[in-house]
Amino acid sequence: MNFDYSPKTKALIARVAAFMGRTYLSQRAALFSRTRRRRGAGDTPALIEELKRKARAAGLWNLFPAREASMGLD
Repeated sequence: MNFDYSPKTKALIARVAAFMGRTYLSQRAALFSRTRRRRGAGDTPALIEELKRKARAAGLWNLFPAREASMGLD
């Protein structure tokens, strides 16, 4: 039995890793600093909203939408 990821899944993993390295990991310290100072539980830091916007633009935000259970990843 073959348990390797498909080429499509491997490409997606590479895109997510590159995105995380370019965006989140480079701003992680700032994010943690801002998160500690949050006032309320529902207060989302602006940096998170910016990262979400970038992830959506890159097609990496919602990998498992309700209409497609797995995006065909195998």
